Amino acid sequence: MLKSLINLFSSAKPVSLSWEKTLQPVCLFLSFSITFGSLAFSAASARSPEERSQTASSEFPRFTPANDIFLLGSSPQRQQLGQVYMIVKIKGNRVIGAMFSPFSVFDCFRGVVHQNQLALNLTESYTQETTAYSLNLTDSRVASSQNPTPDRSFQVEGLYSIETITDNDLRILNTCEANYAQAPTP
Repeated sequence: MLKSLINLFSSAKPVSLSWEKTLQPVCLFLSFSITFGSLAFSAASARSPEERSQTASSEFPRFTPANDIFLLGSSPQRQQLGQVYMIVKIKGNRVIGAMFSPFSVFDCFRGVVHQNQLALNLTESYTQETTAYSLNLTDSRVASSQNPTPDRSFQVEGLYSIETITDNDLRILNTCEANYAQAPTP
């Protein structure tokens, strides 16, 4: 991580930008690292991987979200500076999407839904380095007067669901899909 930041500064050409714009990619990178790090840490525990696997399969039903596109955020409101958002497209157990902050760059990811976890490989936009993350999914069910039988929704532990998906969110998602269409599947 530190090497990435050093490379970013050493390869940067001097331009007449404000400090805010110059530091924006660094702040986004650190924000992603802190958000994903805290979510990944909360997903881990002192138990062994075998114990976690047994718990996941015995205590919780297998999570199978509907094929759809979801927007999640570290804030329940859109476009909040300093917050991280995640646009996710689910097809079967495969996911593709992006992590981004408002008015900044975005990093693409792809992965799978496995039991009650989202296993992701996030590709950092500047270095193209890939980092694996595992995020917990929560089984939230939503019922309404029109639909008394609850539907499963896609919810990542520690993130809020955001209903409105904008054209810009879809543009980011389409860019990631195009990038991964050209890359081999891991």
